[in-house]
Amino acid sequence: MRWLSIFYVLMLGFSQPAAAQSANPAADENCAKGLETMANLIELVVKSAASVENHSGQCSAKNVIFVDWRGHMETAVKYVAWNADGSDDLQAGRMARSMVLTVTGAKVLRASSGDPLWAYLKHATDQGKGRARLLWAYEGEDRSLDLRLAEVAFFDETKVSVAARFDGVNDSLVTNPMASVGGLILNDLSLLVKKGAVIRSPIEVAAGFIRRNNPRLNDAQLKAKGMDYIDQKLGRVLDGGSAQNLKALIYDMPYVNRNVSLSVNAFDGFLLLRLAGLALKSPPETVLQGVDIRFGYGQNVSLLGD
Repeated sequence: MRWLSIFYVLMLGFSQPAAAQSANPAADENCAKGLETMANLIELVVKSAASVENHSGQCSAKNVIFVDWRGHMETAVKYVAWNADGSDDLQAGRMARSMVLTVTGAKVLRASSGDPLWAYLKHATDQGKGRARLLWAYEGEDRSLDLRLAEVAFFDETKVSVAARFDGVNDSLVTNPMASVGGLILNDLSLLVKKGAVIRSPIEVAAGFIRRNNPRLNDAQLKAKGMDYIDQKLGRVLDGGSAQNLKALIYDMPYVNRNVSLSVNAFDGFLLLRLAGLALKSPPETVLQGVDIRFGYGQNVSLLGD
């Protein structure tokens, strides 16, 4: 859920011309409660907001400051817009039937020291131009979630885009997300990472965590360990081209100058709880049985929305 919280932090800034003052204070107040609900779901608090308004069923908030519950992080956003019925569902403890959230103007003002991810985000948003989009549709009767796009982007067009389809989704994803994620069934997923002209690739954040978790190993040793894992383990679930692309990425680490793509298709559905088997060192070919995984690495990797 950590990545989800970071995504939502960046989701909350979208600069638009000033709108006329709302004539419905009750609807405005409901949007303000919806904003607080969305923040609380990922352990954030709305510290301040210049305005929160509802115009024809669309909520918007300007110049918002978010802080985390522990006070370690503070993020400013210029403007966030979302559909009011989506936050109404979340306030009622229901999975939102639809969500369309659009943001620009996000800037991490303060972050935990020594954290590779937050250090990256603070640098990537230092011009106050972080932006994001989130679109999903949920069918309660089928318990299916179509995550059409979740995207975080920065000023130089460095971006991370995700799309996925899940079954087994219910309201507990809102009321108790940590307990319910393992019960989701993944049908397919696409992850695409674009390296822009200035900012380091988000993939390099992984290198920072790997180093921190393996302080006794130097870069050469870490690369050798990764190559060996592909040869001995992952090579059994990846096709030859994907395995070679993953090796090329590891070879370039920690400096990644190409785009990355990951495509996952689970033809009979993949229960996310099965991923725990990898942590328990079960063979990947057992854990990932029935799952087709394709990994791309290169300048011409296609990106969602491009």
